[in-house]
Amino acid sequence: MEIELRNKILEKILPNKSEKQKLNATLDLLTKSLWETINNNTYDISFIEPHGSTGLKQTQLKGDSDIDLFIGLNPENYNSLINIKSRKERIKKIKELFLGLCNDIIIPSLNIINAKNINLTYAEHPYISAELNTFSIDIVGCFNIDLEFIKEFGPITAVDRTPHHTKFINNNLTNEMKNDVRILKSFFRANHIYGDKSAIGRFGFTGFSAELLIYYFNNLDNLFNKFEDLPKKPIDYYKRPTDYFKKIARFKNDYLILIDPIDKNRNVASSISARAFKFALKKINEFKFNSSLDFFIRKEIPTTVSISNEEKDKFVVIELESDGSRHYTEVRDKLYKWANSLKKQLELETSRVPRFSKTLFEVYFEDLNFVVIFYTKKGRISESFKRRGPSIKNKINFDRFKNKHPNFFIEKDRAYIIQKREFCVPIDLISDHVKRYKLFSGITFKHISNLGVSKIGKKAVYIMKNMIIPIELDKKE
Repeated sequence: MEIELRNKILEKILPNKSEKQKLNATLDLLTKSLWETINNNTYDISFIEPHGSTGLKQTQLKGDSDIDLFIGLNPENYNSLINIKSRKERIKKIKELFLGLCNDIIIPSLNIINAKNINLTYAEHPYISAELNTFSIDIVGCFNIDLEFIKEFGPITAVDRTPHHTKFINNNLTNEMKNDVRILKSFFRANHIYGDKSAIGRFGFTGFSAELLIYYFNNLDNLFNKFEDLPKKPIDYYKRPTDYFKKIARFKNDYLILIDPIDKNRNVASSISARAFKFALKKINEFKFNSSLDFFIRKEIPTTVSISNEEKDKFVVIELESDGSRHYTEVRDKLYKWANSLKKQLELETSRVPRFSKTLFEVYFEDLNFVVIFYTKKGRISESFKRRGPSIKNKINFDRFKNKHPNFFIEKDRAYIIQKREFCVPIDLISDHVKRYKLFSGITFKHISNLGVSKIGKKAVYIMKNMIIPIELDKKE
């Protein structure tokens, strides 16, 4: 990348002095309030530290300064929980410990400093999310365990690795490399393939995966030049052979492998979707051909897209609304599962004869509004199809088929019938399914259309037409 372009990108994405000062003042206020509340309780706390990109690593982007504050418990004083033999009972007791930390320490301390939208949130164990001084905040409990313990036995909870991630990045990335991380993150964000709100694929690239990619490839230019090889070449801090990962069940279905240098059993890239990778590769190749600042500056997804009358029937947009009772990732995952079962119905008749042929779908969401968009290779299809029956040599099945279908005919020693189709366009099948199908609680159907009714529905059409179809279908298709 030319120095001039690099400097222009950094000028746009580096946090300014005022943003940093506001962030540090907020961190000081939070930390002070937490320590004062802790002093009145019996929890054995080793540290309170900011981690993530705005913490000690300092790889955040301008205007994206969310705060991740970690409270480290001294594991020696919680051995009675950690050493419980029953895994189920151990997990239950650890959840209870961190729930107590949330209720006894974190929530009271946030109330003292007038934080807003304080919510108890659940991942592997409970943590608190809130808002303060325009910053989104997550305050998470973890165990302060040493690196050797993790490398030998693994973490007690998933977030126990995080402080060690920070140390690793700070020890191994120069300031120039950290700026490359920022540029890479801005590239992923600009192309809507960043994190758990990726527009393409269930999950995009994370901040930590961006940091590790720059660590392994040393700079952005090397990464872009070798990006295409990532699915074929596992990146392993422990230098194990490629064949090793094919034999281990936990890695078998991962599209990319980027091993956590803190935990040899964890693939940092396990959640990154193949679709997000393919789109990233497409945009990298476009950038190499025509380098421009536009590849690094995030813009809203357009709501207008050119769809011909012939294409229109191939698109179906289902717009839904969440009541907020479920975390957005839970809603997203349930919709992916639901859409996948519907995809099978769109592709094949109940008799396994092709219906609308190859079908793509995607789930897109903004706040409480969700869209499932489908695209089928075929739009309007014939009202009937030739359904294959048994061979005349298979007398028992042939006789059954003949008795059940008196209008059968024979071609090349096999029985067939002409069967009327129930659905000739995808939207009719989906509408019928929606009428009969009770979706999970907390989500409501709003609209079903070909090209979207609301702004978010129209964005989903753009995503499918201009971002997904070019990477998922051959030009011939």
